[in-house]
Amino acid sequence: GAAGGSLYLDFSYPVGSVWVDITGGSSNKSAMVNLIGAEASMWMDKYEVNCLFDTLNNDAFVATASSAIFPRAAIAAGSFWRFDSNLAVGITEFDSVVNAVKTRLSRRGITY
Repeated sequence: GAAGGSLYLDFSYPVGSVWVDITGGSSNKSAMVNLIGAEASMWMDKYEVNCLFDTLNNDAFVATASSAIFPRAAIAAGSFWRFDSNLAVGITEFDSVVNAVKTRLSRRGITY
């Protein structure tokens, strides 16, 4: 999760863990000009199947990795771009945003 300033996209953290204010709540405009972005990292040590170096399991690997990355990456990007402190994890509006992201991903054929 975002604790300690790290954002991870793996299964250990719920989707809402990547909804963070990367400004740390700062309103210092001169400091904000130095903020050029954020990063969410993907690390997996839990796979659906043992698939490293075996092309027969590529589809299973993609499905497993995609389900960890999405929709977390989309939610993280949304918070980096336009964090809204009124949109708190666990409220109906946040769940609606997550569901809308999932719907868009599904329409594009992205499994998660």
